[in-house]
Amino acid sequence: MSPGVWAAEEDAFDNGLNLIGQQRYEEAIQAFSTAIEIIPRDYQAYNYRGVAWALMGKYDKALADYNKALEIRPRYAEAYNNRGFARTQNGDLSNALNDYARALEINPFFVDAYNNKAWVLATCADQRFRDGGQAVRLAQKAVELKPDVASLDTLAAAYAAVGNFDAAIDTQKKAIQKLLLADKNSEVPKYLPHLNAYKSERSLLINYTSRPNTDETTDQRAKVSLKKQTSKPAPPATSQKVVSASKPKTQKPVAALQTRKPVAAASKPSATVKTNKAATAPKTQKPAAAPQTKTPVLTASKPSAAAKDKKVATASKNQKPVAAPQTKTPVLTASKPSAAAKDKKVAIASKNQNPAAAPKTKETSRPPAKPLPYTIQVSAYRDPQTSNQVARKLITSGDPAFTSPVDLSEKGKWYRVYIGNYTTLAEAKMAAAGLKNRKFRYVHIAKKPYTVQVGLPVSKSEAQKLKSRLKTKGYLSYSLPAVSGQNQTRILIGAYESQAAAAGLAKQLEKDGFDPKIGLR
Repeated sequence: MSPGVWAAEEDAFDNGLNLIGQQRYEEAIQAFSTAIEIIPRDYQAYNYRGVAWALMGKYDKALADYNKALEIRPRYAEAYNNRGFARTQNGDLSNALNDYARALEINPFFVDAYNNKAWVLATCADQRFRDGGQAVRLAQKAVELKPDVASLDTLAAAYAAVGNFDAAIDTQKKAIQKLLLADKNSEVPKYLPHLNAYKSERSLLINYTSRPNTDETTDQRAKVSLKKQTSKPAPPATSQKVVSASKPKTQKPVAALQTRKPVAAASKPSATVKTNKAATAPKTQKPAAAPQTKTPVLTASKPSAAAKDKKVATASKNQKPVAAPQTKTPVLTASKPSAAAKDKKVAIASKNQNPAAAPKTKETSRPPAKPLPYTIQVSAYRDPQTSNQVARKLITSGDPAFTSPVDLSEKGKWYRVYIGNYTTLAEAKMAAAGLKNRKFRYVHIAKKPYTVQVGLPVSKSEAQKLKSRLKTKGYLSYSLPAVSGQNQTRILIGAYESQAAAAGLAKQLEKDGFDPKIGLR
C-alpha cells in the first residue's frame, strides 16, 4: 500500500481526536471505542476516551478508562496526570496528588503534572492538603521547564499561598505581559482578578469537594480547540467554590473565585481551560470583585512508538472582567508515545445489509501457503525512520519491501531493508539477479524463516486497516497469505534467523497494545 493510500485513510483513533477538537465528545467516544475493538489493548485509545468522558463531566467513566490504560501500560505518565485531574474533580485530593507525583516520577520533565500538583497544593481550602512551600518549588520547576502563562499563573498563586504577595504580584504581571505581547488581549481579564487579589494580600482558596451537577457542567462547558501534536483536550468547567484568603484578619474576603478549567495536553504540553463558576461569600461580608483561580490540568499522551501530544486550549465563555474569578483545573495529558505516529483509518463494515442484495458467490480456498524463509537485503541504516522511508519508497515503486532490526553487538543496532519473500534459494537467486540488473548497489540473499505476526489472519480489507494502525505507531508491516490456505492475510513485521531474535520486537508490540505471535514466514 503506497503512502498516498495510507494518507487517504481516516483512522478511528485520529477521527476521535478530531471530534474532541470539535467538541463532539459522544462521537469521539464512539470512535475511540471502535479503535479499541480493532486493538483491544490500545492504551492510548483508552486514555483519550477518558479525556472525552472528562470533557463531558463524566469523571467516573473517565477514571475507568484511565485505570484500564494504566493496567495495560503501568508507566504511562499522561494517564496518571489525567487520572489525577479526574480525581481532583471528584474531590479525591489525596489520591489525585499521588497520581501527579507518580506522573512526575515517571517523567521528571512533565510540565502539566508540576502545574497541576502545585495548583492544588497552593489553592486547596482543605488545610490537610494545602502546602504553599511545596507548591512554590513545583511551580518554579514548571516555569523553569516552560515559562508560559499557565506556569507563571500557578507560581503566582503559590507565592500568595506562602504570603509572599510582592512576588505573586510581580509574577502575575509577567503572565499578563506575555498575553499582551502575544496579542491575546481578550484573555487578560481572566487573569486580572488574581492580580487584584494579590494586591489586596489575599491568597486563593478553592473547595475541591464541591462537584458540579451534569446540567451545570453542560451549560458551562468551555470552548475547546485542539492543537496538533502538542496536547489534549480540556475537560468541562467545574463549579467548585473558591474564596480568597486574606492575610490580615481585618481584611474583607472576596465574594468568590472562578475556577479555571483544565486542559488536556499530550504527552505533552498543556493548555488551560477556563470556567466561569463562582461561589458566594458569607452573607455577613461585603462581596468584592473575586479573582480568577485555576484548577489543575489534564494531559493526554500518545503512542509508544513516538506518539503525538495534542494540546487543547480553552477559553471561558461570557466572562465579565469584574465578575468572579476562574480557578485553574488540572490538565489532562496524552502521553506522548515513543516513536511519533498517528493512527490512520479504521473502516467499519456496514451493518444491516439489504437482504435482497445479489446472491453470494461461493468462495474458493487457496492451497496451503508454503514457508517463505528467503529474502534479499538491499540496504541497512542505524536510524529506523530512514530505514522505513527507504522501504516505503521501494513499496511505492512496486517492490515488496520491509524492514527488520538486527543487533550486531559491538556495531550496535541496525535496521535492514529487505525485498521479497521466497520459498527456495533458487527463487531468491533469480530475484537477486534482477535487482543487480536494476543497479542496486548491495544485494544479499538471507535466510530469515521467522517473523512476528500481529493478530490473527484477516481479510484483505481488515489487513489494510491493521497495517495503517501499525504505521501510526511507527511500525512498517507487510502481508503474506495465511498458512491455512483460507482466503485470509497475515500481517507480519520483520524477518529473523531464530525465534529468540524476534522476541524483542514481540515484547515491544505487546507493550504497544498489539497481540504479537512469533512464527514461520
